[in-house]
Amino acid sequence: MIRRPGYGAHLEATVDPDIRTRQSEVAAPPGFEDAIAWVALADPDEAPL
Repeated sequence: MIRRPGYGAHLEATVDPDIRTRQSEVAAPPGFEDAIAWVALADPDEAPL
């Protein structure tokens, strides 16, 4: 997970006031509201971009 610290606060103040409540209901890890991207291994059968 790639995080941008403070991004969750921005979302909460501008477009998603319930972000932290919703994420706590599904046991999202701490800092998840700041997530902007995920890094995952490519499928071995997938062609490179």
